[in-house]
Amino acid sequence: MMRLERKSLMGIANARSTRLCGLVLAAALVLALQPAAAGSGDRVSRDHSAVRLVQGEVAGEVQMAGVEFVLGDGWKTYWRMPGESGVPAEFDWSGSLNVAAVAVAWPAPRRMHDAAGEGVGYKDHVVFPLTVKLDRPGRPARLDLKLFYAVCKDICVPASAELSLDLSPAQPDRADVDLIRRYQDLVPAEDADGRGILAAAPRIIAGKPFLVVTVASGLAAGGQADIFVEGSDTAYFRQPRAGSESGAGRDFLLPVDGIADAAALSGLVLRITWVAGNKSLSRALKVE
Repeated sequence: MMRLERKSLMGIANARSTRLCGLVLAAALVLALQPAAAGSGDRVSRDHSAVRLVQGEVAGEVQMAGVEFVLGDGWKTYWRMPGESGVPAEFDWSGSLNVAAVAVAWPAPRRMHDAAGEGVGYKDHVVFPLTVKLDRPGRPARLDLKLFYAVCKDICVPASAELSLDLSPAQPDRADVDLIRRYQDLVPAEDADGRGILAAAPRIIAGKPFLVVTVASGLAAGGQADIFVEGSDTAYFRQPRAGSESGAGRDFLLPVDGIADAAALSGLVLRITWVAGNKSLSRALKVE
């Protein structure tokens, strides 16, 4: 079994020439997985995980699909911003037939902790919804995916898989359609008009740097929220704590690691993702 320390994974992700070992899924996980339905690709098993492509419905000019991950008990994989360490999944569609573009959507993640630190991602099961634009609609098409990802518990295991799925014009399996829709509903909605996530500002509190994110009062009401921040190469933003009401909104205070002065955040355009239960919202905005 190939086992690597969490901190070494970033080097693996950058050195794509490194040969990755395919590893056998634990027997208990294999028994737990049911055979793939018609209209979906074959499952490929790796250590503590299994992956497959799933066909969804045709929506206008595009074909919906998904990449499904089933993870072993206690194991996790990562969001596009993986936390303190880890590697987000990488998708290579270059071998596909009659496919012009594939857009991958990322369901809202959760914050996860273990002996190695804090990660951001998923446990148990996740589907990444796909929007597939065809070169020539109505003609045969096939998705070919070269997938690179990592699964972690107390150690991390890099994994790669090659998956294929013929996109059939026939009616897709209803269960697969429902599965993809369920995870589409978990993808953060774009706060295009800026009425939910109102502002982001740097602040020094007790001599330490913070990012203050202000969200609409209605958004902040009822239940504990988490906020994930992307867009800085040096700063890492920890779980927020709720602050005071500020005009039409409520402030959330995110401790910042990796910088000494919060002023270093001024002028940056950051993507802020707010998550509370099954509700989530995302917006790119300038820190000021």
